[in-house]
Amino acid sequence: MDFLAGLEKYWAPIALVMNLALVWLGWTFKQSTVSPQDFEAFTKSINETIQKNDDEIKDQLTLQDRRITAVESELKHMPSHEDLKHIYGRLDSVVETLSKVAGQSSGHSRQLDTIYQHLISQEKKS
Repeated sequence: MDFLAGLEKYWAPIALVMNLALVWLGWTFKQSTVSPQDFEAFTKSINETIQKNDDEIKDQLTLQDRRITAVESELKHMPSHEDLKHIYGRLDSVVETLSKVAGQSSGHSRQLDTIYQHLISQEKKS
């Protein structure tokens, strides 16, 4: 019973200290939280930044899409592998024909040299 008697004697200061502690905790909690106006301004700022970035990304994607479309339209006009195979086949036949012409031309050149040498030797004899 001495404890209860002592509690009655110090009840008021204990209650005052506990109330002050609760008020201090409430004030500290309020200071550590964000006000609704600050929260609304912060979320508005974030939404504006997100919207700006989204618009920039959409613009860049649109530009990229245009560039890809331009490249694809140019690629439609380029020859395919079959076309290149056909061209290489024709080039091979042209090279073969030119080789034959070069061979015949060198043969004719030798014949002309022989005729020229014969004419020169005839001229020296006369």
